[in-house]
Amino acid sequence: MNYAKNAHQEQMGVFDAEKTMKSNETQSKIDKKSRDVKCADIEPIMPQIYDLMKNSIDHVINPFYGFKVRDSESPQLLCYGQGGHYRPHIDAEGQWKNPDGSVIWKKTIDRDLSTVLFLNDDFEGGYFSFPDLRIKIKPEPGLLVTFPSSRWYKHCVEPVISGHRYTLVTWMRVQGFKTKEEQDREIEEKYGITIPK
Repeated sequence: MNYAKNAHQEQMGVFDAEKTMKSNETQSKIDKKSRDVKCADIEPIMPQIYDLMKNSIDHVINPFYGFKVRDSESPQLLCYGQGGHYRPHIDAEGQWKNPDGSVIWKKTIDRDLSTVLFLNDDFEGGYFSFPDLRIKIKPEPGLLVTFPSSRWYKHCVEPVISGHRYTLVTWMRVQGFKTKEEQDREIEEKYGITIPK
């Protein structure tokens, strides 16, 4: 927490589908109506964060779910100030229209498991919610929340009323789960098309 409060922070964006389609590379844009949060530079404390994440995976996540995490994205240290929020969203899937007109859900990014580690509770508001499931979680220091990155777990961060809300988040891939590349290849083979990477 001491590091987080004094670290350099930058405003986070949201996925920009239009720019991504044009460039074939994941692009983002700043949209504070959808997401108002800053991300702290964690490079100086990466060894400690790596140890924390490895311990969480080896001693909590893998045993609880009975699977093996293959790898993860680089963790993010997020700071939600007063008014900070993140509208309901899905971490890894979006709707895809096939050439025959059928619509399916498929991975837009290669994530299987989302994780949120709450670091503090000296703020008001900022509940972590799954609106479709009617679940609302009050952040507590050290509480680790993990859930599938799929459409079934749309979630949000409710606005912070006062203070600053700090979390460490990351997304993981699980051994044996179908990758985005494998899903895309199945669609390409079925319809004889090429999906932009």
